[in-house]
Amino acid sequence: MLATLLFLVFVSDESEAATITVDKFGGADYTNITQAVDNASASDTIKIAARTYHDAVEVDKILTILGGNEGVDAGAIFDPSCNSGELVARYRLDENGGSDVDDDIWCDDLDGDVEGASWATGVWESGLDFDGSNDYVEIEDDDAFDLTSEISIAAWINIDSLSSGYNMIVSKQESGTSGSYAFFVYKTGGGDTMPAFSYIKDGADSESSCTAADGHISTDNWIHVAVTKSSTEIKLYVDGTSVKTCDETSDIEVSELDLFIGARKTSSEFDDLFDGTIDDVGIWNTALSASNIAGLHWSGDGSYYPIVNASGGGYSFKITADDVTLKKFEVQYSGDDTGGECGAEGCDAGVYVNNADDACPFNKSCTLL
Repeated sequence: MLATLLFLVFVSDESEAATITVDKFGGADYTNITQAVDNASASDTIKIAARTYHDAVEVDKILTILGGNEGVDAGAIFDPSCNSGELVARYRLDENGGSDVDDDIWCDDLDGDVEGASWATGVWESGLDFDGSNDYVEIEDDDAFDLTSEISIAAWINIDSLSSGYNMIVSKQESGTSGSYAFFVYKTGGGDTMPAFSYIKDGADSESSCTAADGHISTDNWIHVAVTKSSTEIKLYVDGTSVKTCDETSDIEVSELDLFIGARKTSSEFDDLFDGTIDDVGIWNTALSASNIAGLHWSGDGSYYPIVNASGGGYSFKITADDVTLKKFEVQYSGDDTGGECGAEGCDAGVYVNNADDACPFNKSCTLL
């Protein structure tokens, strides 16, 4: 089976139990689903972040296994700002080819031009790889980007290397006295690395900034970073967790500069270029809540499910216990032996149910949610 979206529900257990988290990028209880299942106790709940896992998971005890945003939801933050919502622009970067990036918002059409960056594997589907030399995405200025009192920016980044100073993720600011705002990774002369946000104060021609010294940013792994600015404060987040709050009440200056992903454009050149891969960039016209940011980190907009790739093996999940709940997964590459005489291990299937009561057998119809 090449790929199947899974919403199978067997029977849930209502007794009190522990909740275990799984995220292959770290920061959770486990990075591997099998490890979590093996170490769980009967009736526990396992919540799994929307990533791709190469695994063959045997469930031999009563468990509730929830994928993606099941129980961890970013909330209703994806309505377009041009239609009374909060989302100004979103660049999934899932095109995986071509020289344009599409804005996921249908009414403003804030698409961008790719200059030099190459398509690469992202957290979900594809992303853009920037070489730190002359690569960037340029989005033409629009009034929708004139965010003065409140703003949020979020993105996934996988850094190859960091230059001392500024490494731009999103920028609409050309200097410390001109432009609007910038979100970046800052590297000190001593080698410390951290997320940071700066902006030009309205009517002041001066810059305000917030850096998270405790929000260490490493290279060669995927990290979710976000910033929110309200009318009273700036908050920086790493992997769904707040790492810094800065008091700030000034509004942001409006400018006619274009918006860039992966670089800053000064008056004479491109500078502070990003070296690494960027995926799923979003910009909002409000200060998102901590739970919004946690949901973005866990499963994006909720349309992404954990992928369990069996790598051609017999199954992604094998259920051998009664009363198991399994919700919101995509199973892939579980083999193609699905008929005829099957051996002791059964036929190949994305989810194989073997000798489990109160469950949906693999050769009968299942309840889909």
